[in-house]
Amino acid sequence: MDDLLVYQALTSSLWAPHRNESSTMVLSMPYSQIVVTVVACLFLLTFGVFSVVWPEKIQRYALKHGTKFYFWPNPFLGWMKTPGYIVYLRFMGVVSLGMGLVVLLVALIVRK
Repeated sequence: MDDLLVYQALTSSLWAPHRNESSTMVLSMPYSQIVVTVVACLFLLTFGVFSVVWPEKIQRYALKHGTKFYFWPNPFLGWMKTPGYIVYLRFMGVVSLGMGLVVLLVALIVRK
């Protein structure tokens, strides 16, 4: 019984629990949280796909816009020209894809 109270206390600020016709607890998300979840999933999945599939294009774009307004040398821009930056972009893309899929999975589970 105490576990149920702890669970309700933890989830009460995130979701609005209500009872359905079979008198079981159902978690539902308000519309604003659904919109935020969808936007976050779209951003994470889009960034993940672009970072995994086209890291060279992201590198060129970042270097072009990173050197545009700098009047003095920036050591970070030197690292962005190395192959290690491509590996970093791909790693961040995989992490972003994973986070987007986890958020989507949690939203689908809570939504049902």
